[in-house]
Amino acid sequence: MAEPLLHSSRRIFLKSLGASTAATAASGFGAAHAHSAKAPIGSLDVTSQAYTFLLPDEAAFIEAAVDVFLPKDEVGPGGVESGVVYYIDQYLAGAFGVGSGTNLQGPFLPGTATQGYQLPFTPQQIYRIGVREVDAHCKATLGGKSFHALSHDDRNSVLKRMQEGAISLPTVPARTFLLALYNNTMEGYFADPAYGGNRDKATWRMLGFPGVGYVYTEDIRAYSGRRQQLEPQSLADFR
Repeated sequence: MAEPLLHSSRRIFLKSLGASTAATAASGFGAAHAHSAKAPIGSLDVTSQAYTFLLPDEAAFIEAAVDVFLPKDEVGPGGVESGVVYYIDQYLAGAFGVGSGTNLQGPFLPGTATQGYQLPFTPQQIYRIGVREVDAHCKATLGGKSFHALSHDDRNSVLKRMQEGAISLPTVPARTFLLALYNNTMEGYFADPAYGGNRDKATWRMLGFPGVGYVYTEDIRAYSGRRQQLEPQSLADFR
């Protein structure tokens, strides 16, 4: 799993991640689970932009967290504007959300860092319980405010403390929830727009990533020696 880059500017973040990330979508719960549980191309409704799984308070929480991870700036669009929260909602509403392809029979014992996900919760449960418990923590320690009602700096501080293990939640490990949310945010920001995020291919345009065209050999030959900005192509463009 990628580590959250809290306090970083988008420019630093993009430089560290690289444009190659745009072509991949590894799950926060493990790439093997993600590839087996993804909804098929074309099954996601990217036109209505109405949340299917997330309740209003959950959507507000995730919007606030995504805005900390990827705020809008002079370099490019923010995560919320790019449809990342909608991507997460659609992901959770499908097979991935209910843990399809994941062994949830147990036994569940503490694992090592190399053993991957070791909890009895589906992604839907990780999100639903995680949002509720982080909100309860914020209300108890930050003047009765829910996470989404905090200032940007206070939200960043809460997420950073979750990353460092300084916040303990009753049911779901705070760090596990944070990494799931962060990795799904990165997926939605860089993935093909057919899955609901990367609206209008804005992230790909920002990176100069040409999309999923089958081969670019002729374009490379034609424009050898000088940069050529190709119009990005989504999976939806080939339907």
